[in-house]
Amino acid sequence: MKAWDVTVDGIGYRVEFRNSRQIHVNGAVYNLKDYRVKTGMMQTDYEIPLGFRKALFIVRSLSEPRLVVNNIDCATGEEYVPIKTPIWAYIFLALHLPNFLNGAIGGGMCAVGMMITASVSSNRKLNLAVKIIICLAALVGAYAVVYGAAFTLAGLLH
Repeated sequence: MKAWDVTVDGIGYRVEFRNSRQIHVNGAVYNLKDYRVKTGMMQTDYEIPLGFRKALFIVRSLSEPRLVVNNIDCATGEEYVPIKTPIWAYIFLALHLPNFLNGAIGGGMCAVGMMITASVSSNRKLNLAVKIIICLAALVGAYAVVYGAAFTLAGLLH
């Protein structure tokens, strides 16, 4: 369970994320599917009512959920900046796709590689060179695992 204590317009709210389908605000239960405003590859955004205002509740892959009130991340106190995948990252994402045709291991490595690429490329705290090196390593690593498994299996069967 993840919880936040926030104040909006002088009124305190206890927001609790208990499971993947519901959020609780001062004991009131809200089904998240009713408040979805945007679904992307790496995150889903919900607008949750807090009094007369709305808070942005963000569920990201491979990350903690976030609550944003008045454009401030409640966990860090910093201004919230939405994730934006840079154009160059789509090249790496496209290069992962052929791996999907390499069976179950290839499909799994394709998914993992794409998640790593999307996550790293949109990380504002890393510089561009580091992002590209990590994305390239994820691409090479994904193919190495698939072809390494194929050659190992072929050697065992021969």
